Amino acid sequence: MQGRYRFTLSADGPVSAGVALGVKLPTGSFTVTNSEGVAAERMLQPGTGTTDVLITGFVSRPLGPKDSMFVQLSFEAALDSRDAYRPGNRTYLNLGYNRWLTSRMGLQLQLNFAFKRPEEGDNAEPDVSGGKYVFFSPGISYDLSHAWQVHAYLQLPIYQYVNGVQLTADWAALAGVAWRF
Repeated sequence: MQGRYRFTLSADGPVSAGVALGVKLPTGSFTVTNSEGVAAERMLQPGTGTTDVLITGFVSRPLGPKDSMFVQLSFEAALDSRDAYRPGNRTYLNLGYNRWLTSRMGLQLQLNFAFKRPEEGDNAEPDVSGGKYVFFSPGISYDLSHAWQVHAYLQLPIYQYVNGVQLTADWAALAGVAWRF
């Protein structure tokens, strides 16, 4: 659950900024076992069992009638631990450029930076968690109406440094639907 507030920074230009505050509830199991009944490590479980706070600040600026850019900084941290496990804090910096091809369809280019601290607690494995990442993410969006938008991104790693041995992806894809009111 996240609430977002956007405002205009200056009266003489359409530069806008905003903040978003939210909470991520403890969804997803953290007790999944294999066919022999052995539980997977906590970092491999679908959920963490923790309640997390989400804090984001952003600025966007038009660069012309069809172009704009934005900067977004986000922080995510667990407010508690569960079963002697606490996920590491995560910080994200996103730099983006938008170009509208039509009044409804736009292309985006993003650089995404992520810094993930190692997990903590007796059930944590700090030596093989956490890392630093940089991704290039081209995307496309389409406004179905004033209120509804669909979007898709391809995320390509430029740099990945992980602590210890961790799984990393050669690429990732994201698609979604946004509703504005």
